[in-house]
Amino acid sequence: MEPQSPLSERPQASTSERVLADLAARVSARVAALDDRAIHVLDNGDEEVEGDDLREDENTPEELQLQDIHAALAATVASMRQRKQEQQHLHQLAISKLEAVAQTCVGQREQLDNMNRTVRQLQDENRKLGEENKTLRHQVDDLELQVARSQVAVHAMSSAVGGLEGWINNSPTGPRPRSTAHTPAHTPRTGRVVVRGQGRFRGRYFVDDPNGEVVLGAAESVSDTRELHDGVKSWLKGFRDVEEELFRASPPRVIRSKDTRSERAAANDPDTDDDQIDWGEFESVSAT
Repeated sequence: MEPQSPLSERPQASTSERVLADLAARVSARVAALDDRAIHVLDNGDEEVEGDDLREDENTPEELQLQDIHAALAATVASMRQRKQEQQHLHQLAISKLEAVAQTCVGQREQLDNMNRTVRQLQDENRKLGEENKTLRHQVDDLELQVARSQVAVHAMSSAVGGLEGWINNSPTGPRPRSTAHTPAHTPRTGRVVVRGQGRFRGRYFVDDPNGEVVLGAAESVSDTRELHDGVKSWLKGFRDVEEELFRASPPRVIRSKDTRSERAAANDPDTDDDQIDWGEFESVSAT
């Protein structure tokens, strides 16, 4: 027997129920009639029994029809029970499949929640990295600007140093002839050579000697020293301009560890005279 769908089984079941109800009513009526006949036979005696036997012989095809109907009904009931068992089996199978699908959906839901949390974390990290990248980009731009300014200042300082070297190389180094026009005969100038200054400015300088010793030819040495002093002052002025530009280009957090206190004070005080700069401790050397 081929299986049918549940939708087609329901109308067939209702039709079968109606047929069964009709057959049951007919069987009940037939049984009641037979019971009446049996009672009538007992009351009327043997004659009536013979007549009833004749009538029973006449009703034999109806009984056969009822037996056929009963067999058909039994087969229908057995088929319906089998259909019901199949339907229950399909129902249990569908429930088990749906439960498995529900468990799978729950697991996928948890995985989806975990993936959403991971995506949110990655988005937060991406946002933080974007902010850090933006900050670093600004810092790089500032550093590039500072490097450009520093390069300009270094080029200017190199030019200033080159100018000083050119002036030193072009300045006369030999002793000049004595001239009485600049130095009176009755006022001899005396002096001595000392070592003073710090760093690149440390070197030998000519100063007046209070002991009366004459070194390096008196007036000529004084004139050369004055010219050297003026040249160094001019170079220091250009050097301070470059240094001020470097200070301006440097960030506030940078500390120039190589600057001395006197140089920083002179750089911060524009009214400071070059003659008031602290050149360090003086050291005397033997005259050559």
